[in-house]
Amino acid sequence: GYLKESQYSMPAFSSYLPYITSKPKVRFNDIEPSDECILIASDGIWEHLSNQEVALAAHQALNGEEESDDKTGGQGAEGSEGVENPAQKVISSVIKRAAEKLSMTAAELRGLRQGG
Repeated sequence: GYLKESQYSMPAFSSYLPYITSKPKVRFNDIEPSDECILIASDGIWEHLSNQEVALAAHQALNGEEESDDKTGGQGAEGSEGVENPAQKVISSVIKRAAEKLSMTAAELRGLRQGG
C-alpha cells in the first residue's frame, strides 16, 4: 500500500493520507424526472467542490455551456482542455481548485511527479 504510506507521498499530498480506505460512504436518493445525471464520485471530489459546484459543472458540460463565474472551478483560459463530458469537466474543476489551495496553477499541479 503506497496509497497509505507517507514515505511514498509528495509533500503537497501527504496531508491527504490515507488516500484509500475500505469503508465506503453510501447514500440512497430517489431519482426525479428533472434529474439530468447521477454523479458517483470519491470523497476527493467533495473535498474541493460543493454539491452545487459539482452539479453546475456537470450541467454546463451536458448543455455545452461556458462558465459564467470562475468560482465554479473550471479551467478558464489557463489550462483549458476542451472538456468533452461531465466527468472531465468535474475533474478539471477539482484540479483547478486543488491547485488554488496549494498556491499553484492547474498546469503546475498536473506537472508534479506522481508518488510511488
